[in-house]
Amino acid sequence: YEIPKRDWSSDVCSSDLVATLDYGGQVQGDEEGARLAKAVARGANAIFLQNHGVILVGATPAEAWLRTYFLERACEVQVLAQSTGSELVLAPKKVAEHTAQQWADACPYEGPLLFDAMKRLLDRDQPGWRG
Repeated sequence: YEIPKRDWSSDVCSSDLVATLDYGGQVQGDEEGARLAKAVARGANAIFLQNHGVILVGATPAEAWLRTYFLERACEVQVLAQSTGSELVLAPKKVAEHTAQQWADACPYEGPLLFDAMKRLLDRDQPGWRG
């Protein structure tokens, strides 16, 4: 059910608990929703649905966006690192845990700031995005 985080990238430490679940189809009934809710209730803020995609949660839309942004960045770093064919250098567990705590402390404050900054960039570069 739970998968360990790859502690070599500080970006991936933004997700306190990562869960992976089999993809159960579209959420059209209580059963699938309850299965996803159970993962969140156990503390997951990132849920990888095998053969489908990822769900990120946060206390606010800004926090969920921040987690999504940095998880995407962590995946990019992982693919680039693995593409070198070199052995990956993992961060020590203590450093990864410290970084995860820093993320947990900062996310409620930094999430809204970065989310608002992204919206300003969209307002500037894609003025019709709001609807």
